[in-house]
Amino acid sequence: MAIKQPDLTINISNHQSSLQIFKAAASNFISSLSGKMFTFGLGLMLLDETHSAISFGINMIISPIVGLLCLVPIGNLIDTYPHKTVLTGSLTARTLALILFAASINLFTATAKLIPIVLFLIIDAISTTQSPIVIPVILPPPMSLLTLTTFIV
Repeated sequence: MAIKQPDLTINISNHQSSLQIFKAAASNFISSLSGKMFTFGLGLMLLDETHSAISFGINMIISPIVGLLCLVPIGNLIDTYPHKTVLTGSLTARTLALILFAASINLFTATAKLIPIVLFLIIDAISTTQSPIVIPVILPPPMSLLTLTTFIV
């Protein structure tokens, strides 16, 4: 039994499609590069403050662990609610966490700086776990992942 859907055809030129692909690729590259650099910089700052390699290691392992633990619940959340709402809420939470982190980091000294850093990294990891899932879904049909990867390569 076929499910009847409204016509979702979007007519765009090759130039518009290439421009959208470039924007998506550049945005994704800048976002992932800056996020990873910030996390690495936090680890180096923590290493400098505490003089402990363990604190640097904890900082580097938090994002992958949180990403793995939250992958299924975030996938269910994305499948349940509108993608644009989830993405907007995620970016808002990430921005608020960054503001709170910037306001509170100097209240802690030495090893205690690990507390706000870990809390921020957990929120950051949760908010960035959903981005690779949501963004391809909200892109128009000509911008599939196959098109995006062939454009980049």
